[in-house]
Amino acid sequence: MTVNAAAAAVLADFDRRSAKGMTGEVDLFRALLAALRVAPGVQAEEYHGSGHQVRHTTIRQVGLGDCRCELSDLMLVSFHQDPSVSPRLTFLQAKYERGPLTIHRAPKANYVQWSLLAGRPPIIPTGKFHPPADLLKGALLPSVGTFGFFVNGSNRNAKYDLVYASADALVPVHAPPAKRKEGRLLGLYAPLLAVSQWYPLVALPVSRTIGRYVEAVAASSLDEFLVSVVVSNSAHPVMMAAGPGFARG
Repeated sequence: MTVNAAAAAVLADFDRRSAKGMTGEVDLFRALLAALRVAPGVQAEEYHGSGHQVRHTTIRQVGLGDCRCELSDLMLVSFHQDPSVSPRLTFLQAKYERGPLTIHRAPKANYVQWSLLAGRPPIIPTGKFHPPADLLKGALLPSVGTFGFFVNGSNRNAKYDLVYASADALVPVHAPPAKRKEGRLLGLYAPLLAVSQWYPLVALPVSRTIGRYVEAVAASSLDEFLVSVVVSNSAHPVMMAAGPGFARG
C-alpha cells in the first residue's frame, strides 16, 4: 500500500467513525486511534487519563513549579518498510476547537501539558506508570511532543479536520511566566500564525532538518498530517533506551 493510499484509507475510516456524532476531543482521538489500525506499519496507543500521568517542573514560560499531567493522549509509532530505518515516535496531545482557527483566534490548551511536551524536561513517574525520566528530554527531535487540534472539517467537505504542530512551534498567549494552567497557544507558522507581544514572531517551515533527520513541524489538515507525520515515517526517530511499553530503536 502506498503512503497516499494508506492515508486515504485512514481518512475514510476516521470520517465514517466521526460522522456518528462526537462530543469532544476524547471521542475524536479515539476515532482516529481506531482508524489508524488500517494503516500498515503504524502502532498507536491511548495514554489519556490518570493511568499515564507524570510529574515535571514546569518551564519558565509557565512558571507553576512542580505539576502533574498525563504524558499525552496518544503515542504514535510508525515503522519503515526498510528495517534499517529507525521507527518514528511522537506523543500527541489532542484538543477540540469548536470555533475556526484564525490569525486572531488561537486554540485553547493546557499550559502544563504544553510545558511537558514543548520543554521536554525530565519526568517523574506516578502510580504504576514508569516511563524513563529522559523519555522526552533525551529525544533527538523536538517533534517527540506534539499537539493535534480537531477543527471543523468544512474545508474538505467532512465533519472534522485536524491541525497538527510540534509543541515547540507553539507558545502561550500570556506573558511569561503565565502562572496559570489554561490558556491559548499561538502558532509560529500558518495556519496558526498569530502576533504575540511576548515572543518574537518566527515563520517556521512545515518541516525542518536536525542532523540527518527531517521532521514535520506542522500540518494544516488531517490528510497532510497522515501523509507527512504518521504514514511516511517522518516524526521523531526512536533512538533512546525505553522501558516496557515503549518502542525501541
